[in-house]
Amino acid sequence: MKVDIVVINDSIYLKIAKGIELSNGIFVDGDLDLSGTRITELPAGLQVDGDLDLSGTRITELPEGLKVKGDLDLEGSDVTELPEDLTVGGEVLGL
Repeated sequence: MKVDIVVINDSIYLKIAKGIELSNGIFVDGDLDLSGTRITELPAGLQVDGDLDLSGTRITELPEGLKVKGDLDLEGSDVTELPEDLTVGGEVLGL
């Protein structure tokens, strides 16, 4: 089984993105803003040291092992429940 590991030492803001697919094992040392994009799923092992903004996305479920040290914004997404092993250091918004 191949697992891609990507470390990003800054924030990522994607606004006009079609067909986004993120690699497994991404670590973002900042914020990850995917609001308003057409992304439909997040990769396994995603870790965000800042805020994760999924507002207005087509996300329906969060991956196992998701870790967010800041706020998790789900406003306007299709997420209806949170995984048991979800870790959020700030607030969960929009659920």
